[in-house]
Amino acid sequence: MAQIVKDLVANAGGGVPRTVVYVGDGGNDFCASLALRPGDVVLPRTGFTLARMVDEDSKTDKLLKARAMCWATYDQLNHNIREALSGQ
Repeated sequence: MAQIVKDLVANAGGGVPRTVVYVGDGGNDFCASLALRPGDVVLPRTGFTLARMVDEDSKTDKLLKARAMCWATYDQLNHNIREALSGQ
């Protein structure tokens, strides 16, 4: 999964800077999230492993470069995606 995200980020927008938005909830999504850039966004689902890992990373290692926006409902997810992409 991480390699797929790395490839996506490397080719995002055909050379035009674009925001990559990654939605996940499992622990395996954390590794893929590490491939995101500072202008990208990861959307971890509240109460699931990815959200806990992102929270822990923000307190310790700070390996994640992308902005994290947690969500619990599909309305929140929709709002976060729209906010993440509003500048494009």
